[in-house]
Amino acid sequence: MSLDTIASAKRVCSTADVHETATTVVAVIPAHNEGACIADTLRSIQRQTTPPSRILVVADNCTDDTAAVAAAAGADVLVLKDNAFKKAGALNAALDKLLPSLRDSDAILEMDADSQLGETWVESAVGALGGNVGAVGALYYGRSHTSVLAILQRNEYARGSRWVERRDGSAYVLSGTASLFLVGALRAVQRARKAHELPGERVVYDISSITEDFELTMALKHLGYICVSPQGCTVITDVMTSWVALYHQRLRWQRGAVDLLRAYGYTQITRSYLLRSIYLLSGLSMALLFWVALLSTILLLGGIEASPLLALAMPAYLAERTWTVRRVGRRSVLLAALLIPEMLYELFIQLLFVHAMFDSYRNLDRGWTAT
Repeated sequence: MSLDTIASAKRVCSTADVHETATTVVAVIPAHNEGACIADTLRSIQRQTTPPSRILVVADNCTDDTAAVAAAAGADVLVLKDNAFKKAGALNAALDKLLPSLRDSDAILEMDADSQLGETWVESAVGALGGNVGAVGALYYGRSHTSVLAILQRNEYARGSRWVERRDGSAYVLSGTASLFLVGALRAVQRARKAHELPGERVVYDISSITEDFELTMALKHLGYICVSPQGCTVITDVMTSWVALYHQRLRWQRGAVDLLRAYGYTQITRSYLLRSIYLLSGLSMALLFWVALLSTILLLGGIEASPLLALAMPAYLAERTWTVRRVGRRSVLLAALLIPEMLYELFIQLLFVHAMFDSYRNLDRGWTAT
């Protein structure tokens, strides 16, 4: 059966399952050496307006005090000593323990150990489930930091969340920062993998993917589920504090996305992702042409002279750049007003996408670097 056929077919889970209220929510937090921040993460869950009935921290190959700190903060702890499949393996181990005792109408909250939920996150996410909505993602924002690199990422995340809001909350990817899944939807994914109707082994999270959150998003959408990110589901997450860490993080994200599009092929679901990739490549081409033209003009003519058209367009462009990051603070607005730093940052991200494309099509080894 083709992936397009699966996407257009009736879902494995019945409509009655998803209309039923999710009475039990269980939070699962995979954590590798997160002793320094796990307590803050747990407090953000415990102070929810409707907190989960259980919190399970998966201490994954930890060499620090993550398990002890989590237990002291009131969480159940699953200790893994020999997990070879990174975050996907940790999540699958937790789901193996939890799913047998849960109903299809219950829900699993999966979140990173370095993220903090807004106080209404769980309430908003549970309220969004129902109909064909099988999963709820986050509108995520970067943690406050004074470095230019951190502010650039905060601006990027703020614009990304604004883009989701303008698409009526339709989630591009169910970010690992925080996502809520209907148990029936997770079981449907597992059944489809066992029947070879979806890529991956006989587990919920595909252990062969280096971007397991994006892969699960694709799997759910191909089964006919809708994924949303409502306004009440905000989360604060870490940003990379060095260019090297950012390079490894984004190369992994981009490589994982390219590999997944190749694995799923061209379908009704992947079409929008492929168009977004073409848009990204077009943006890179335009950016490179701009910089070449600018530098050539300066070198050949000794300077540039602004045209009337540019003089009219620049204020509008500047207003758009600053307005879209106003929520994240004065530093973000000031940096956006400079224009050049964000243009160079976006060029860096676009070049990493090209890097990932070449690596994928040459089938180079996919090194997984923790970030």
